[in-house]
Amino acid sequence: MSKFNFIIETEKLTRCFGAVVAVNQVDLRVPLGSVYGFLGPNGAGKTTTIRMLLGLISPHYGKIHLFGRPFTRQNWQIFAQVGALVEAPSLYPNLTGRENLEVSRRLFNAPRKNIDEVLESVNLTRDANRLVKGYSQGMRQRLGIALALLNKPVLLILDEPTNGLDPAGIQEMREMIRGLPSQQGVTVFLSSHLLGEVEQVASHIGIIHQGKMIFQGSLKELQAQRNPILHLGCDQPDHAEQLLLDAGWRVRRNGKPGLLVEVNGNSDASLINKQLMTQNIKVFQLNIDQPDLEDIFLQFTQTEN
Repeated sequence: MSKFNFIIETEKLTRCFGAVVAVNQVDLRVPLGSVYGFLGPNGAGKTTTIRMLLGLISPHYGKIHLFGRPFTRQNWQIFAQVGALVEAPSLYPNLTGRENLEVSRRLFNAPRKNIDEVLESVNLTRDANRLVKGYSQGMRQRLGIALALLNKPVLLILDEPTNGLDPAGIQEMREMIRGLPSQQGVTVFLSSHLLGEVEQVASHIGIIHQGKMIFQGSLKELQAQRNPILHLGCDQPDHAEQLLLDAGWRVRRNGKPGLLVEVNGNSDASLINKQLMTQNIKVFQLNIDQPDLEDIFLQFTQTEN
C-alpha cells in the first residue's frame, strides 16, 4: 500500500526570468495512477514547470515532493523512478529501434527483457529491427516513450508528445497513453495544447494561465462547474454579438459564422431568442451543448484575462 496519494505535489512553486514571473505559486496535486493533463496557452508556464519537476532548472521559491518525498539536490536517486520525454527524443538514426534501446539499457543497467516489454507497450515490436532513419515521426515519438519506460518508472512526464504528428500518429499516441496506468502501472503527467486529445485520455486536469493555476481536479469536476454553451446562428452575427454583450451575456466566436453564448439552460435560450427577434435579427439555429474541454478551457482563460 502506497504511503502517498499524490505522486507529484508542489507548494507555491515559483520561477522568474528577470522581471517576468513565469510560474507563480503553483500548487500541483497529481494523483497516483492518473493521467494528468496539464493545460495552458503558449507561455503560460507549462514547460517551465516541467523543467523544475525534472530538476533541469531550480525554483526561486516553493517546494517539490515526488513520491511523497521532498525533492532536493541531495536526493537525485529519486529520478530512477521517473521517465520523461521533453521535446523531440534524442535518437541514433543509423541504429535500429532495438539498438537505440540497448544503448540506454546498458546505461541504466536494466534487464534485457525490458526492451521487448517496452517495444510491445508502444507497438513497435514489428519495426524494432528497422533503422530509425526510416521511422515516421510518430514511430520516433513512440520510441522516445519506450526509452522513457525502459527503467520501469513509476512516473512518466510527457511534454507535448503529439507535436508534429499526423492524425493517425496522434490516435496511436492517444491509445498508448490511455493504457499506460493499467498496463504499466505508470502515472502520466501530460502537457499538451491539443485539448480534444487530452479530454480523451486524461482523468485529471490542471489549467495554468499566466503562471497561475486556475483549476485543478478531475475531468468530471471540471465539466460539472462550467456553463452549457448555446450555439446561435443568425443573419446578423456581428450585430447580435454586440447586443448580447451589452446585455451582459458571455459571447465568443470559434472561427465559424455562429456565436457561442454561455447560458444556464433552455430558458436562457428562449430569452436570447426573444431579445434578438425584437431587434429584427432572424435566428435560424439555437441548440445547447455541454461544453467540451476546449470550451471549458476558453471559458476559464478568458475569465482570467
